[in-house]
Amino acid sequence: MSRRSRLSRILVNTTLVFGSLILSVFLTDFALRLIGTRYTRVAFERRTNTRVLSRNMVTTLFKPDLRISYRAKSSGKELFHVEYTTDSFGRRVTPLSPGRRSKSLLIFGCSMAFGQTVNDSQTIPFYLGELLKDFEPYNYAVGGGGIQNLYTVLSRTDLRREVTQAEGLAVYLYYPYHMDRLQDHFSNLQNYYNSYRIQDGHLERIPLTLFSRLFTLSHESPLFERAASFFFPMLPPDEEDYRLAAMLFKESMNLYERDFDKGRFVVVIVGQDERLSRRLDALKVPHLSVEELDPSFTYDPDDHHYTAEGNSKMAVQIVRALRAWGPRL
Repeated sequence: MSRRSRLSRILVNTTLVFGSLILSVFLTDFALRLIGTRYTRVAFERRTNTRVLSRNMVTTLFKPDLRISYRAKSSGKELFHVEYTTDSFGRRVTPLSPGRRSKSLLIFGCSMAFGQTVNDSQTIPFYLGELLKDFEPYNYAVGGGGIQNLYTVLSRTDLRREVTQAEGLAVYLYYPYHMDRLQDHFSNLQNYYNSYRIQDGHLERIPLTLFSRLFTLSHESPLFERAASFFFPMLPPDEEDYRLAAMLFKESMNLYERDFDKGRFVVVIVGQDERLSRRLDALKVPHLSVEELDPSFTYDPDDHHYTAEGNSKMAVQIVRALRAWGPRL
């Protein structure tokens, strides 16, 4: 066999090996997407009904004046199919006669506060507005977000232009897993490019990790996520993470109270987190606790988001805790 023939055969065999490997990767990734829960979100500009990208990457909120269809399927079963509506500032609409109440209620948090699996009139902010008749609810929660999104919104948004009432209340709905989302880990891409660290006593924004960028390019591949998480696992939160969390809350409270001198800021902790509570006490950040809901109030045991009934029940707990903290509510 000639040298050219041998080289040609080596090239063909190498191409077949790498081609088979790449095909196997794509097939495995496709199978994982089919096996896992599939989430589909489609956004339309309300005035023109034109399909658009939904996220504002600066504030981390949605873009203004959107109608968003969001659904999830698992093993061929539809878990939910809901619609979101955003107002002229990109906040989720809470349809309760806007502009007619004397005080504001700003709600921050993750998809639990946002209401990922329910319609506009079934979210925690909506039910809070029904219970607190003098307060107009504004839903500033970010699906997939965490404490850093609270700070991002307050530091990058002119709230006095967006909120008409001078007096009010700001509530951050905290779940202990929000501590995991503080870490500079590739899977925290869902926190929308906003990670921070403490540098010389101040908060400093840090860039995306290489893995986060690769994760983006892979269109959030489940295979890539599993492989990278195996080799580069997320570590449990340590005291430095809790120090960062408490400072984010403190600086967020300062920003809110700077803009609303008649406003009050409070962190509502769902469940227990003693380490965070101690840090918040040290910085004089008000915080309350409510109980986590039974899994029967979620759509699916693997999803953990509340049904409309669950959101209503959580709102009752929050109002009870708020009134115990500030009876004038």
